[in-house]
Amino acid sequence: MISQTTDPRTGLIRFSNLEDVHGKGLEFELSEKRPSGWEGRLSYTLQESHSPLDGEPLSNSPRHLAKVNLIAPLLPKKLFASFEGQEISRRLTVFQTALGGAFVANATLSSKDLLGKLRVSASLYNLFDKHYADPVGQGFRGGSVVQDGRMFRVKLTYQF
Repeated sequence: MISQTTDPRTGLIRFSNLEDVHGKGLEFELSEKRPSGWEGRLSYTLQESHSPLDGEPLSNSPRHLAKVNLIAPLLPKKLFASFEGQEISRRLTVFQTALGGAFVANATLSSKDLLGKLRVSASLYNLFDKHYADPVGQGFRGGSVVQDGRMFRVKLTYQF
């Protein structure tokens, strides 16, 4: 397991492989690409990890993770709509405080070589404006950081 420590010589924080971890789990994924341009993927992970020293569950180690991706062609090989949904179950902070699970969805409209070599995409992140927090390391107060609500982003990429 990677742990945050302070280097006694320099006083700087560093991350080192320090501890053994016991874990077991199961993971599967299904994906499909259709000749029509439709794509889909579904994945799920079930896992349990704990410290062999005290048997405590690891921080930021969810038991369940699930993800779904769908891509639909709007203009064949040129314009696409996509959806991504991610479910993460309850997690513990480094202070053993429980953070609830969260389902976060994103949607994107993207082009591929729509105007020559220009690619354009517009995305909505956290589509349903879910309020949730992620665990953080020991150098932070509170053990978690609240994540951003709904965000919109436009991206232009020109390939030359």
